[in-house]
Amino acid sequence: MRTFEEVSYADSIKHDASRPSFTEPQKHDDISHPKHYTQGIECWDYIESHGMSYLQGNIIKYVTRYQYKDGVKDLKKARAYLDKLIATLEQER
Repeated sequence: MRTFEEVSYADSIKHDASRPSFTEPQKHDDISHPKHYTQGIECWDYIESHGMSYLQGNIIKYVTRYQYKDGVKDLKKARAYLDKLIATLEQER
């Protein structure tokens, strides 16, 4: 897994032709492009471009969507993943 510092600017702006870019109009559907993930750049594109782990990605996912989906419940999920990430990093010390 790469750290944030290891991800270059070029990595962060790679274009995947199979997915619409955040500058193109997004078509919303409940499976591939739900509205709560397509407010600008899609969440999975951001997570992937930064080489995030499962825990890091879920933190970003829940914080990104909380206003559009499950509100405080999503923030609590994000906190649970953040607590797990912190515990994991503290164990590695």
